[in-house]
Amino acid sequence: MEVTAPTPPPPTAKTRSFLRDIVETAIVAILIYLLIHSTVLNFVVEGSSMQPTLQSGDRILVNRNAYGTFDLGDLVDWLPFVPDQHWFTIIDWGEPERGDVIVLTPLPPGEQKAHIKRVIGLPGDHVQIIAGEVIVNGTVLDEEYIGDFQNTCNGGGSFAICDVVVPEDSVFVMGDHRNDSADSRYFDVVPYERIIGKAWLVYWPVDAFGMIRHPDYPELTP
Repeated sequence: MEVTAPTPPPPTAKTRSFLRDIVETAIVAILIYLLIHSTVLNFVVEGSSMQPTLQSGDRILVNRNAYGTFDLGDLVDWLPFVPDQHWFTIIDWGEPERGDVIVLTPLPPGEQKAHIKRVIGLPGDHVQIIAGEVIVNGTVLDEEYIGDFQNTCNGGGSFAICDVVVPEDSVFVMGDHRNDSADSRYFDVVPYERIIGKAWLVYWPVDAFGMIRHPDYPELTP
């Protein structure tokens, strides 16, 4: 005698609704993750080059949209039939400012890890390092954030770039630990395209939690 397995009952409306809710929740979660990841980056500080402001092992959040613009063309230039061109700016996030702490793609070429440095000179600025002082457009910067560290630039060896006019769309950067930082004194100015974002917040360790300081400087017109 042949026995036929019973046909499973069709899914109820309640089951279909439950599955739809799961799929919709998963899609929303993925979209939220992509949105956050495109705006905020986790970064771990390695080394002592930003002491005393940041310590090795500090975990920080980086605002990836702190600089640059968002153009209407950015929404459609991925389409094969749309030319890559400027249409009009929807959002202008601005440009780096003197004193900003920024994260950079690996420099110089061949290095594997990103750098975190402070912006010292902007496009057109004349930056000089003389007798332990940083001078921008003839004005000595008040750099209390470097603590007891001293500026070093010997005109030779590792720190050879001691007098430079920053070109267009570039910044001159330095670590706050001036005696232990590979920065623009070593690898020259950094083009805007190498900037990943602006350091925003230390979230770990807990006792270091807080906003990262970005001092305001007066206008130092070239």
